[in-house]
Amino acid sequence: MTAKKKPDTPAPKPASPQKAAYDLWVRQSSSQWDTLLRNPMFLKSMATSFDSLMTVAGRFRDIVGLSLRTMNLPTREDLAAFHRRLDDIQERLDDISERLERLESPARAAAPKKRTPGPRKAAARTVKTAASVAQSAAVSPAKKSARKSPTA
Repeated sequence: MTAKKKPDTPAPKPASPQKAAYDLWVRQSSSQWDTLLRNPMFLKSMATSFDSLMTVAGRFRDIVGLSLRTMNLPTREDLAAFHRRLDDIQERLDDISERLERLESPARAAAPKKRTPGPRKAAARTVKTAASVAQSAAVSPAKKSARKSPTA
């Protein structure tokens, strides 16, 4: 038996200089960012800045709401209240529909079922109908003349 030959695998390439520079930059910048984000002075200034931003946003929301009410337009709160009332009405309608279905279902069960004629009875009716049509079409000549003359 012959030994199987392993496929030639290329030797791993050494890291490119750009990759090495990028890895060094990531290590250094991540340690610097970590130091900065844990600094109490930085955290305090970020909290103050964020608090100021939220205060301005709240004031802006109040001014827009006042302007909308002045123009007799609905505000976000008005629309939210409207949607809550609409959802409540929908729930009530669903409850009423369920109650109505429960009340109607015993009435449907108690009502006699309408039977449809079987194929034989339907064919017999068709034959009778055709026979009656043929019979009425075959009117005697005396009856025809009686129909035509206004004196008879």
